[in-house]
Parts: sequence; C-alpha cells; structure tokens
Amino acid sequence: MKRIITAICLRSGSTRLPNKWSLPVIQELPLVHTVIRRLESIAELSDVCFALPVNDLSSELYKYLSTHFTQIQIVLGSENNLIDRLISCARAFNADFVVRYTCDDPFKD
Repeated sequence: MKRIITAICLRSGSTRLPNKWSLPVIQELPLVHTVIRRLESIAELSDVCFALPVNDLSSELYKYLSTHFTQIQIVLGSENNLIDRLISCARAFNADFVVRYTCDDPFKD
C-alpha cells in the first residue's frame, strides 16, 4: 500500500505580504488555523507536516507552529527550493507521494 502525506507549505519570508500565515481570517484566528481545519476534514493529521525553509527555524512562525500544532511534524528544507522541502517531507515520513497544500490558499475544496 502506498503511503501518501500532505505537506503544508508556508514561510515567513514573503516579500509581497510578509507573515501572511498569521493574518486573521475566520473568527480572528491566524490563516494557518483555517488551513488546518480544512485539512482535518479530509486527512488524518498524523499524515500531515509543515514544510518550512530552514531559515524559519528561529522565526515567529516556527515558534507558533511548534506551540499550537504539536501533533504536526515540522520538516525543514531549502529556502529557495520548494521541491527540496517536499522531498524532505517525503523522506521524513517514508512516503511514496506528497500532496502539496499551500497555506496562502486556505479555501481549497
């Protein structure tokens, strides 16, 4: 049986809209909470990880995720290479497939 995981791709270093993950969207909660709620309806959270660039290790984003979402593993990878981050997630979970879920588009259905 093939192992499929979901990688939530987000970072704090956006130049157009910095820290968009923390913007209040629904019920004044940060955007990342909306994403998690959407994923809870379609996936087991044990099969979900956050894909962050390694430079976010000391960021407010990393601290927030590790405090509020302790059940979701954070996997660090290249800042400039998203594919590298996704491969890092696949290796961390020994997954055959990775579904990429971006945090800046929380209303996927």
